[in-house]
Amino acid sequence: MIQVKNLSKQFGNFTAVNNISFEIKAGEVAGLLGPNGAGKTTTMRMLTGFYNPTGGSIQIDTLSMPANRQTIQKKIGYLPESASSYADMVVWDFLHFAADARGLSAEEKAKGLEKSIAATGISEYLYHPIHKLSKGYKQRVGLASALVHDPSILILDEPTSGLDPNQIAEIQNLIRELSKEKTIILSSHILSEVEAVADRVLIIARGELTYDKSIAELKNQSQTTTLAAFRNAPENLPDILRESLGLPERPQPQMRDGETLFRIAGDKETSHRIFRAAAERNLELTEVYRETESLETLFRSITGGNK
Repeated sequence: MIQVKNLSKQFGNFTAVNNISFEIKAGEVAGLLGPNGAGKTTTMRMLTGFYNPTGGSIQIDTLSMPANRQTIQKKIGYLPESASSYADMVVWDFLHFAADARGLSAEEKAKGLEKSIAATGISEYLYHPIHKLSKGYKQRVGLASALVHDPSILILDEPTSGLDPNQIAEIQNLIRELSKEKTIILSSHILSEVEAVADRVLIIARGELTYDKSIAELKNQSQTTTLAAFRNAPENLPDILRESLGLPERPQPQMRDGETLFRIAGDKETSHRIFRAAAERNLELTEVYRETESLETLFRSITGGNK
């Protein structure tokens, strides 16, 4: 369990994170979402003990940060946005270095290396210099080093940043597999990437937590609009639609290629009522379809369009 209460971080006069609170349950995958510069990385660095908070508290498995920093850090695997590694080292040597830096015993090291290599699928590249790997495999190596001590919590900062679509899909599949055993927090400024792997989404904008709900609730919040196009529309068509659909106001028509177009908020039943109204009055209905607001559009509305 991760509990964050009234967490804040200031750098001089600049407030990077402002009084945010949230909880993440064991086994949950939470997406920390927000525009660039919103405070995501600062929040993650406080969770990992890299930064001390200016105010508020962090508890991980009932232990307080930073008072129990070293104990908590043993529970956490952290992958920063630019995966840290020594580019001239071969993968095998780098992973051994990461295990030694964690102070693992010989037995823990052997088990940790075997498990992290298998989990990230890098066994074919163990004796390749890191600088010769693709960015996708560099991310995998970074993730393997974060897993080598078998942490119960993974904190991943922009894990798909700079990857091509195929590499993004590979990392997402990897995160889904890891989520079967671990609590995961990952950040992104792209909602669709968070949607692909997370159970919950927490949106930060200008250092403040503006949204904390499940992915299902987020999808339900997106609006559906029915678009209906008519040819040779009568002048009183807005009144006909208002009455037939039980609308509070007359819908406003738009012209498109000689047709009259209406955009009306509503569910599947709205489309059915439009069909019935057109049939009963012999209206020339040429097109009806529903359009759901994209999650990216919803994200922009929640964050105030800040990028």
